[in-house]
Amino acid sequence: MPKARTSAAERRNALPERSAFYITTDLVVSSRFSLAPLASALPNAHQPIALSGRPIARLLILNVVSQGSAEADLRRFIARISARRGAARRSWRTAGRRIFDIGIQAGNETRPFEDVRLSAAALNGVAALGAQIKVTVYRPGAYDMPESTQ
Repeated sequence: MPKARTSAAERRNALPERSAFYITTDLVVSSRFSLAPLASALPNAHQPIALSGRPIARLLILNVVSQGSAEADLRRFIARISARRGAARRSWRTAGRRIFDIGIQAGNETRPFEDVRLSAAALNGVAALGAQIKVTVYRPGAYDMPESTQ
């Protein structure tokens, strides 16, 4: 006997109820020039490895442990970048792309997720650094819910 097909709504209703939540904010910097001075000035920064096995000198990613909100994470990034001097500062200024990537895990609840709020001060700080903001939404269940929100 053939198995009955299930509708998308039935499959969605069969999923465990998950709330959306803020994950963290990453900083992605790319440049035509080496970002080594900036990487050495930011202890949590890493340069992805190319197929050759060598770090990609023109790409820098900074992942930090979240302070619990996009606003707090952005303010911390802004302070760290603004404090750089010398070669690290030049490295930042010559970068072609400077993107703060706000990560959110989508939920399958019916209520809207409105927990990411950014103040004018944070947005002005991002603009003063010549950076952009990007929002990445991950599918429900892509990340485990943080301990503090369970």
